Amino acid sequence: MEADAEEVMQTEPSERPEIQQSQDDLQVDNAFLDLESFTSTYTGVGLLTRLIFISQHAPQYSIEALRAAHAIVLRTSSVVFYTTIMERWRKCAAGRPDSDQPPEVSTQWVTDTKKSSLLLEERLDNDLKHFKANNIKESIRRCFDELGDFHMLSGNLGMAQKCYARSRDYCATSLAIIEMCLNIIRVNLYQQQYSHALSYVSRARQAIAGSAGGSDSKSVSASLLTKLDCSSGIAHLSIGEYGDAARAFLSATLDDFSFSEILLPKDVAVYGGLCAMATFSREELHQEVLSSATFKLFLELEPLLRDVLHKFHRSKFSFCLQSLESMLPNLQLDWYLSRHVKTLYSMIRKKALVQYFVPFQCVSLHKMAEVFNTDMASLEDEVASLILDGQIAGKIDSQEKVLYASDADQKVSTFSEAKQLGDQYHRSVQALVLRLATKKHHVLVSVKVEHGDRDAGMTSSSISRRRPHDF
Repeated sequence: MEADAEEVMQTEPSERPEIQQSQDDLQVDNAFLDLESFTSTYTGVGLLTRLIFISQHAPQYSIEALRAAHAIVLRTSSVVFYTTIMERWRKCAAGRPDSDQPPEVSTQWVTDTKKSSLLLEERLDNDLKHFKANNIKESIRRCFDELGDFHMLSGNLGMAQKCYARSRDYCATSLAIIEMCLNIIRVNLYQQQYSHALSYVSRARQAIAGSAGGSDSKSVSASLLTKLDCSSGIAHLSIGEYGDAARAFLSATLDDFSFSEILLPKDVAVYGGLCAMATFSREELHQEVLSSATFKLFLELEPLLRDVLHKFHRSKFSFCLQSLESMLPNLQLDWYLSRHVKTLYSMIRKKALVQYFVPFQCVSLHKMAEVFNTDMASLEDEVASLILDGQIAGKIDSQEKVLYASDADQKVSTFSEAKQLGDQYHRSVQALVLRLATKKHHVLVSVKVEHGDRDAGMTSSSISRRRPHDF
């Protein structure tokens, strides 16, 4: 059991794809956030993490975000988060008016919180020892969960993960296994250990499959399944697997949605919609996104994104790209999406360029530049890159500023067809020559099917000579 606990504590490799690089240099100046609504919808560690992230990358909201985080952390037992928030506030308030300066560090609150946390931890440890002495498995499991929740709220994510993992040996039902997996998944997402999160999503799904038809299967609610889908989507998104992320988010349902410590329903719409636009074909976008009865409910929460998806499907790219650009500042301040939004936007723009050119034999680059809101030189570079990648079958007339579709090489296609017909004729002639040779030498090839092997398709062949009149 200890080995298992240590196994889940291993960190992921430090090497990550380019999209996962640090965002320390990101500064967003034109975002529009409603922090009051923000703090009333997100909860738990996820809320504090998002507020700290906003304070790091949005100068105009840094003090407001830290002030909100300070008020929230005082209602918790997390000295770790409190210290982080106060240090960040002091840095952000340097050179600002007195109204933006942080309050004095409350040593009394820190001391009292540490004492109360120590007492609570001791009580939980004593309860755990008592339950272990009496071998009450369900109580042991619940106690480990309570210890994990305690360390989570205290900001000690490593110890929280270890406690949740230790409850594994005391899970007597499929529902208990699923809850254990979800607890570890939450910690993995906070720690950005996305491959571990995916492995526990897989374990939870195996538990669900194993309980199918049993009494436990009735306890697996749509809310639990949606949590697994959203966790899988975030993990796939974070490692750059955007197609898998889109399909995971599309599997979520809005009924009894309660995952506010990780994401909100509107986030499901944004994450799933952008990933689908970047990776799905036009037909898939229509069938799996726009025509989805369940995902439509999420899209209703983000009307602008819903309109963008419809316009993108109808090839109204000017409105689509302008709307996406207006959404960019807020998306760059999203904890999970920030590292990937530029990559997704680039993929969406490339798909739009390819899709725009599909119906035409030739297109004016001046018109394309107007539609895609760019200058001629940049557009030529973009189109040339797509041609070299094989995504656009065309050629650019740089003098006339026209993009022509490349006609198929008629010589090559004619030669290919002629070769195919020649090969077919050669096989027919060989078969005819063989038939004539066997008839000339009075050879008959007959196939006998054995009675016992008829079903298995077993045959035996015999070659015999017949007299001329037998033919």
